[in-house]
Amino acid sequence: MEVFRYGDGVIPDSCAIGYTLIGYPLAVYGLSQGDVLLYFLSVLLLAHMLVIAAYLLHECIHQTIFRSSKHSEWMGLLLSWITGACYARYSDLKKKHLRHHANRIDSLAIDHQKFLSEHTGLRKVVMVLQWLHIPAIELLTHGLSMAAPFLLESRHDQRVHCIAMLASRIGFFITLLLWDWRILPGYAIAYLIFLQVLGFMDTFQHCYQVRINLEQGKLPPEFDRAYEEAHTWSNLISERYPWLNLLVLNFCYHNVHHYKSGEPWYRLPRLHRERYYKEQSPNISLKKQLRDFHQYRMCRVTDATHPDQQINPGAAGVSFLAGV
Repeated sequence: MEVFRYGDGVIPDSCAIGYTLIGYPLAVYGLSQGDVLLYFLSVLLLAHMLVIAAYLLHECIHQTIFRSSKHSEWMGLLLSWITGACYARYSDLKKKHLRHHANRIDSLAIDHQKFLSEHTGLRKVVMVLQWLHIPAIELLTHGLSMAAPFLLESRHDQRVHCIAMLASRIGFFITLLLWDWRILPGYAIAYLIFLQVLGFMDTFQHCYQVRINLEQGKLPPEFDRAYEEAHTWSNLISERYPWLNLLVLNFCYHNVHHYKSGEPWYRLPRLHRERYYKEQSPNISLKKQLRDFHQYRMCRVTDATHPDQQINPGAAGVSFLAGV
């Protein structure tokens, strides 16, 4: 029985998985060494390995790597633990992301903007961190994902799961602390870089409406395919040098990903070229992304809108890694 879903995916998927599973312990080991340059490189390696692990998790959700759904789930569970997305059940992460595709909305379980408006002290902290370009909204939504079994009645049955995952993560970090205390600061910096990269990639890929309906049952699509096409963009790192887009496992080819969500990551550049061979691709330049990501970072904390209706400040707190 063939393990991989597609024959042409054996090499690229094996390389991406191997990079993640080998790079993780290597990066952690590098953080325990005394050399300053090695420490710096290990932080970058760990951050990038987490990025690739997250987008491999995304591939598992769409089942583009393995033929068996069970194998996809096993790998997804491992990757969700590595990336710190394990506090919500894998099935909830999958439900949230697939509803994003099916209903063409950002479906959430907790309104984090309302939560901030009700906790003014926390809101001030988040605003300061966001101004400093620390991914405060991403940290908040991950924290809410951990707290969801204690905040939402519909998730009370997940308390044991959440506590078990939290205990395993705390135990892991205590082990690292006992091994060498220098690992933890480097790990924390790498994780913040990782969250910032994922938040950056999510910011301008859509201009979708937000619905607090994740805890509801299956809902009919609110919007059609034309709406999806008009409100979805690719945010390539580089059109001239496509290999640079591998830094985010081609997740930036987002328009064609939504056009054909079952297409594996390594085929997306070709699909992008084929689809937009004779027309302008819906791509946002990296320069514009960086400028707007910086300029409108505070708008995204408040209500993700701007007084000028022609300006899209971008989305925040909609990561597929946060189960809420």
